[in-house]
Amino acid sequence: MSDQEIHIIGAGPSGLAAALYLGRAGLKPIVFEQAHEVGARFQGDFQGLENWSTEDDVTEMLAGVGLETNFRCVPYDAGGAYGPSGERVDLHTDRPLFYLVERGSGPASLDTGLKRQALAAGAEIQFGVRMERSAADKVIVATGPRTPSAAAQGLVFETSHPDGFYAFLGNHLAPRGYAYLLVHEGRATLATCLFDQFDRAEEHFDRVLKTALDTLNFNVHAARSFGGYVDFGLRRPWTRNDRFYYVGERAGLQDALWGFGLRYAIRSGMLAGRAIAMDEDYDALVEEHLAGRLKASLANRVLFDRLANHGYSWALRRLSSVDVGEVLRRHHRPSAAKNVLYDIGRRRYPTRQEPSCEREDCRCLWCEHGREEGTASCHAEGLETADCVV
Repeated sequence: MSDQEIHIIGAGPSGLAAALYLGRAGLKPIVFEQAHEVGARFQGDFQGLENWSTEDDVTEMLAGVGLETNFRCVPYDAGGAYGPSGERVDLHTDRPLFYLVERGSGPASLDTGLKRQALAAGAEIQFGVRMERSAADKVIVATGPRTPSAAAQGLVFETSHPDGFYAFLGNHLAPRGYAYLLVHEGRATLATCLFDQFDRAEEHFDRVLKTALDTLNFNVHAARSFGGYVDFGLRRPWTRNDRFYYVGERAGLQDALWGFGLRYAIRSGMLAGRAIAMDEDYDALVEEHLAGRLKASLANRVLFDRLANHGYSWALRRLSSVDVGEVLRRHHRPSAAKNVLYDIGRRRYPTRQEPSCEREDCRCLWCEHGREEGTASCHAEGLETADCVV
């Protein structure tokens, strides 16, 4: 099977995980990345590899699929959370709540670690290539979030503040969302994640920064801002025409409540690689391994939205005396009640059409190119939607 080329569009965690699996399976994965390095849209910011949605530790999951932790992966099992009125609650877990990872192109980043493993497995990566169409029989689409379900605004900086993690809740800081500060070895990431009022992200971040400085009294040096969005649209089906396989946030495989989505991105890439290499049903694999807990996360989002500021304070007081990790694991377990809440959440958070797309039935991977470059879209070029990789 070594002569069978598999094209992967995007060199994020899901695309690189797919390339790693396929390379080890004896196929020929070729990754196309329009940037000139992995992690190009990140600033070395810290994120969390969440460890609260399953019974097994996320590092066990990674080891189970043959993925080494050759990147910064630091366990955090205690931290502080601040409610809307500034009250602090200390959070504790019986195991790491998450593993801090670095994003970007630095030598210790998750992106660089996955790139090294994919290359070692025999994958080829072509940088600076904007893939418009593919002649491969199998194409994995790993181009990242398509439409915004939530927005993030943040700052990466150097500080002398001790290592730690801190969460901030309050609709004046992050409407229907949360803010966080992660500090590790003299570097820090402060961000607000909004599930509403996206156009006011900078205004809300300024409040988060002031609140965090007043509360924790840390110093800030060499600051760099960043922004982005996440997509938890759960776009079924995850395959098309038995040729295109959608992974990571491009497939809407993202935790709708707290997570950064990294474990789902990596796992979905591995599952797509497995489906191709072993001739299995990718949609069925996603349903079996991912969809149930992601549905539960959207159900949790519905419940969280109902809390508002008074509810946040009440919830934090309850969490102060329990194992936070166990509570979150319980809430991520699928159930009939959560399926009902999930249906409510789908109506409240509908899958949005890509803003630049002029056709309601469009399934192109990149429609923005027509608007950005002032050229006709793939439809005007006479391409069938099923064959379009732009």
